[in-house]
Amino acid sequence: MEKIGFIGAGKVGTAMAKYLQLNGYEIIGFYSQDYPTDTYYKHVRFDQLELLIAKVDILFITTPDDVIGTTGNLVADSVKDLTGKLILHCSGALSSTSLEACQGNGALIGTLHPLQAFTGHEADVQNLANSYLTLESPPSSHDDLNLFIQKLNNKTVWIDTDQKQLYHASAVVISNYMVTLLNEGLTYMKAIGIKQDQAYQMMTPLIESTLSNISSKGTIEGLTGPILRGDLDTIKGHMTQIDKTLSKPSSDFYRMMGQMTLNMVRSTRIDEDTYQRFDQYFKE
Repeated sequence: MEKIGFIGAGKVGTAMAKYLQLNGYEIIGFYSQDYPTDTYYKHVRFDQLELLIAKVDILFITTPDDVIGTTGNLVADSVKDLTGKLILHCSGALSSTSLEACQGNGALIGTLHPLQAFTGHEADVQNLANSYLTLESPPSSHDDLNLFIQKLNNKTVWIDTDQKQLYHASAVVISNYMVTLLNEGLTYMKAIGIKQDQAYQMMTPLIESTLSNISSKGTIEGLTGPILRGDLDTIKGHMTQIDKTLSKPSSDFYRMMGQMTLNMVRSTRIDEDTYQRFDQYFKE
C-alpha cells in the first residue's frame, strides 16, 4: 500500500487526504505551518519535514501556489536523495517544473489537479468522487502517476506542461467569472428595486435550465434568447435602459457579451444578414 504524506493542511490537502484514505491509501501525516482548528479530518502532524519524507512513497504539496516552488526547494534541501519518491502538487495553474529541485534529487514529479472548488467542508470529499483529475508530468513520471491513481474511479485527462496556464484560465472563467456574471445580472434586478436574495431565487430556475441545456446540447445548441430570434429591437431596448440606469462598465459588459454571443452562433444558428445587423449595432 502506498504511503502518502502532505505538506500543507488547508482545504485541498485536507480533502485530498480524506478522499485518498477512503479509497484505500495510507495517509502517514502532514507537515504544515498551520492546522485548522475546526476540521472534519484529524491531521497526524510531523514537526520535522525530513521525518515525514522518509516515511512516505508519495508526497503531496498542497500549499498556496505562490509557495509551491519554495516548498519544493525546501524538500530538496531537506532530503538529498529522493529516489523512488513521487512528489506531486495540486495547483491548476503551475506545472511540474516548479518541482525541478526535487527531480534533481532523484524524485519523480508531477501535478494532479482536482477540477472542483474547495470550500473547507466535508462535502469537498464527496465532490471529489465526481471530479475530473487533470494530470501533468514529465514523460519519465507518466507511468508512476497513472499507477498511483488506479484505485480511484475518477475520470482523468492528461495535458502538456506548457498548457497549464490556459487550462487554469478556462477553469477560472467557468467557475469564478460565472459568479461575476451572475452578480452583474443581479445588479440589474437591484436597480429596479428587487433585493439580491429574492432576485437570485427568481433566477435560480433560469440558471438551472440554462446549465441543463448546455449539459445536454452544448453551448451553441443550448443557447436561447433575442440574438437567435434576430430581435435587435429588444437588444437596443436593453442597452438604452442600461445606459440610463447603470454604469458605463455595465453598458460595456452587456455590449461585449452580446458581441461574443453573436460571434459564437455566426453561421451555425443565425444567417449572415442577422449577424451583420447585430454586429453593426454592437460596434457603434
